[in-house]
Amino acid sequence: MSIQRQYSLPSCKLILEGQGNPTPNSTEDASGSFARPLVSEVSNVECYFSGYEKPLTGGRAFLESLASTVSIYAQEFLSGIPHGGYGDRPNAQKLVELERVDRNLHRLKVQPQVDSTALSTTPQQFDLTTVQLFDLVEAIDRLNADAQTLPDFKLNLAPVPKRYVAAQEPIAKRAAAPALGTAGLAIAALALFFVPPPPVQRPEPAGASPQSTTVLPSTSPSGASPGAGSPSPDAGSPSPEVAVPSPGAGTADEQTAAALLTTLPEITDPAEQERLKTALYEKIDPAWTVKPTFQEPLEYQVGVAANGDLVGYSFLNEQALQYRQEIPLLELLRVPVAAPETAGANNQEAIARFRVVFEPNGVLEVSPWYGQAAPVESSPVEGGSTENNPVASPSP
Repeated sequence: MSIQRQYSLPSCKLILEGQGNPTPNSTEDASGSFARPLVSEVSNVECYFSGYEKPLTGGRAFLESLASTVSIYAQEFLSGIPHGGYGDRPNAQKLVELERVDRNLHRLKVQPQVDSTALSTTPQQFDLTTVQLFDLVEAIDRLNADAQTLPDFKLNLAPVPKRYVAAQEPIAKRAAAPALGTAGLAIAALALFFVPPPPVQRPEPAGASPQSTTVLPSTSPSGASPGAGSPSPDAGSPSPEVAVPSPGAGTADEQTAAALLTTLPEITDPAEQERLKTALYEKIDPAWTVKPTFQEPLEYQVGVAANGDLVGYSFLNEQALQYRQEIPLLELLRVPVAAPETAGANNQEAIARFRVVFEPNGVLEVSPWYGQAAPVESSPVEGGSTENNPVASPSP
């Protein structure tokens, strides 16, 4: 029994004629219609294209070659990766060939067939547009999906192996990354060649110390022995390079205030000293309103009573005496009522000593006095420390 199957697209039509066996498939299915008979053999294949009167004709070998060639060519066209010899199947006859003519034209060639089912003995050639080509691809896909037509006909399609893709990559593209890396390394090396080497600092002698040049001025007047908590004469002796005013410099009140620093007892409680340091800063800083004209820091030793009053100060450098009119220490000074030579030791109020520095840029620094010079020893009553303390950091 001869059966014809037709797969039609707008610009392409594929027709198969073959032998079928309707007996096992003539029963009604669930919908009440008869199932299509199975076509197991094909005797003739015709492929029509719009614009051509005569079709491409052939047998089973023509159909297999047409399906394989068209499918592989379509994959190459869509991916842009040539498949090379990967599309040649074993024992497949190269009856059909496809080549690209231009962007929208593809040449289909069919060689003469020598088998008994061949209906054409001369080469056939059609120039197909891209639309006609993919209509032919769709017709072959419908045939391959039809379970009632040539069930043994399978179109074995698979992705192209990576070795074919890598082989098609241009050598220039593969060498671009190493070349750029080498060029970048060479440019970096050339740029570093012109960078001057860093300067070499010679190491200081082992005996040199940053604190060896620190000047620790003395605040004790001449002839007075170190009192409780006062710096030793040796530790506070001024360097010949620094001019320190004499104890008798300044006004009468300033001379009295300087003498009080060495005679009044010392406040040794650390918490009390910290409180008085903050109080002294908050008292001096708002009162310092004159714009500085001096070029070097003005350094003073300042004594503060337990109630926060400034009861004494002395000059630690020549600039401190020369520019004392620009700082508010004299206005803030309060001399105790009981003079040290007439009042008993029990009636004298204790003080805390601080180092006060007025910087030319307007910055005020207040730090504990014993952070600058260490006393030789302290009496048990006054509780002074015998350790050398480092220079204290400025107050907030």
